[in-house]
Amino acid sequence: MELLLQSGRFLLEKGRPPQGSMLTTVAGFLPPPFSIYLSTLARYSVFLWTILADAGVVIFALGIASWWNS
Repeated sequence: MELLLQSGRFLLEKGRPPQGSMLTTVAGFLPPPFSIYLSTLARYSVFLWTILADAGVVIFALGIASWWNS
């Protein structure tokens, strides 16, 4: 479900890099091939960090449930 929602968000943003990202700021000063690489990396890093944060919450909740039931 999370992957579906994040994919929808990624498509709705239409490939725009995140505002205020350090990678996006640095990409503005680089020549075109490298700026495109950094912008793409910035877009995918938001996607990855969101999934990792949600996975951390799930692992924490499973740990609490396991502790509670023991």
